[in-house]
Amino acid sequence: MIEERRVLSETTCNYIKAAMDRVVSEGFAKEAFISGYRVAGKTGTAEKMSRDGEGEKYFSQMVAFFPSDDPAYLVFVLFDEPEYPFFGSRVAAPAIKEIITNIILLYNLPPMYKYLYSYPEVLVSKRGDIPNFVDLKLADAYRIALENGLYPVFTNRGDRVKKQFQGVDDKMSGVIELILGGDGMPYMVGLPSGYALSYLVREGYEYKILGDGDTVV
Repeated sequence: MIEERRVLSETTCNYIKAAMDRVVSEGFAKEAFISGYRVAGKTGTAEKMSRDGEGEKYFSQMVAFFPSDDPAYLVFVLFDEPEYPFFGSRVAAPAIKEIITNIILLYNLPPMYKYLYSYPEVLVSKRGDIPNFVDLKLADAYRIALENGLYPVFTNRGDRVKKQFQGVDDKMSGVIELILGGDGMPYMVGLPSGYALSYLVREGYEYKILGDGDTVV
């Protein structure tokens, strides 16, 4: 006989929901954003391997639930071998938006909010020479990236940027990967709280949230 048991605490679930909410509102899945409604989700892009071990085709996918603060609908979309751009954020996220929009229209669901928190826009007109982020603290690198029309994605643990990378496809979207290193904790004062939380969860940090606000202080 199989016994049910809880594997995640309610607190942990709430943290994960908040992080996935921000993925749509200010992260890679902004193509799934619907003004007035809270959608949470996560995109994915997986390379398909051929019999000879070479990967030339991809899966593009996204899972989402809504409303994120009181989930009632779960949506999963997967594209098998989509054309370029094959990223989940470019292919699956718009499909998620279309499906959830149809659900809203079908059941005549009213907007839950007159407005939803804004997310940092990537300003293409500001892009020029990419700044050197090496040795900057996380919060400083985040601010400078936005000022230059870039959307920073921080990976690895550490207190300062050790490497930076921007692929050909990333240049089109304004995304830049900033790889952290060092022994200290990342300095996050001034960052959007959801953005900071997403990083902490992704990198496996232990953390404690005090207060309720949109910015780390």
